[in-house]
Amino acid sequence: MSGQLPLNPNTNKLAIGIEDQARQCLENSKHILREKGLEMNSVLKTTIFVTDLSGFQTVNEIYAEYFSKPFPARSTIQVAELPMNAMIEIELMAEVKR
Repeated sequence: MSGQLPLNPNTNKLAIGIEDQARQCLENSKHILREKGLEMNSVLKTTIFVTDLSGFQTVNEIYAEYFSKPFPARSTIQVAELPMNAMIEIELMAEVKR
């Protein structure tokens, strides 16, 4: 799945603050997965892009609310800027079992 920005699907506006933005990215991802008949436990790997690594602990705590052991592989990368001045963007790869 391509990177999900923290956009509220009803208002098309960014969530405010790293906590709400991280949660919105993961909610958006969860809804897209469900549309494909998948759940969060289908995720194999995530890549998290943040504009400030000082919020990593907060992101990590929220991440643990959406994923359980064994956690998907994860990379977290600090970037200079994200679209729409978002603080975070999350992309993922999920497994479709046939």
